Amino acid sequence: MYVIDIIWRPVGQDQFAPGIASWPDHGESPVFFPLSAGSHVSWAIDGPKKCIGSRDPTGAHIRCPEQSIVSANRQRCGPCSATDQMGPCIRCRGTACDASESRISRCQNSEYAVYLAVFKDRTLKVGVSTLSRVKIRWLEQGADFAGVVSTTHGGMSARKIEDYLGHMTGITKQVRGERKASGLVQQLDIEQAHSIAKEFLASNNMTSSDSSFTLEDLSGYYGLSDVDTQPRPWRFSLALRSCQHLVGDVVGVKGSLLVTRTGSAFMATNLKQLIGYSVSVDPQAMMIAQTGLLDFL
Repeated sequence: MYVIDIIWRPVGQDQFAPGIASWPDHGESPVFFPLSAGSHVSWAIDGPKKCIGSRDPTGAHIRCPEQSIVSANRQRCGPCSATDQMGPCIRCRGTACDASESRISRCQNSEYAVYLAVFKDRTLKVGVSTLSRVKIRWLEQGADFAGVVSTTHGGMSARKIEDYLGHMTGITKQVRGERKASGLVQQLDIEQAHSIAKEFLASNNMTSSDSSFTLEDLSGYYGLSDVDTQPRPWRFSLALRSCQHLVGDVVGVKGSLLVTRTGSAFMATNLKQLIGYSVSVDPQAMMIAQTGLLDFL
């Protein structure tokens, strides 16, 4: 299989399972590989990196007909990028729309949520999601606390609010994986997080919107309460080898960060590094624990 996305899938009432969406060797539908706490991973990751395909107006994945090889800094080949229906929506700032008619229709007839997310390093982020999947979006991003600021009909209105807030001091529209990983063992309670969000809203004269604003504590979904030391980062590179191994017992998943344990040592892997690459189960896989040259590249 080769990886096309890192997802959180609803599995019951307020229950979600993190895992990998991948293309099987044969078939036109992605398969889901769950990453359950307590399970063991023993993977061999290999190239070349392949195009992950495009998406239809509903967001469903369409396999690249050529299974084209792409460069390390890309996820899609040229034809799949051109036909991907979700790309214009991701790039949208609420001022112009380049989406297809079918995608525009879905956007205009959906309810959207503008939200604030707080991370344990005290980073405040603004984002947009359809209201029906806003909690999944929080989990996908690995937010520690999050809450809806406002809801609106149509995606362009929501993007305008997001873009407006995103230009304010003290907030961002993107939090990189390295920053999320560095905050895995930092401490921040919900009262402190709420204070950060409320102070931002008040300082930007949004007290009317903020009157009923509340945050949800998302820490219980990640399963990382026992991680008491900063996990060592796992870095992916095929530059000096034909394949690379990832081995360990799954502790939990936070957004796209997989935390594993080998003996008494924790390791954090940003699974987004694997998108486009082939992953196979290798029971004989072993991983050298000591620091090597690649840790400094």
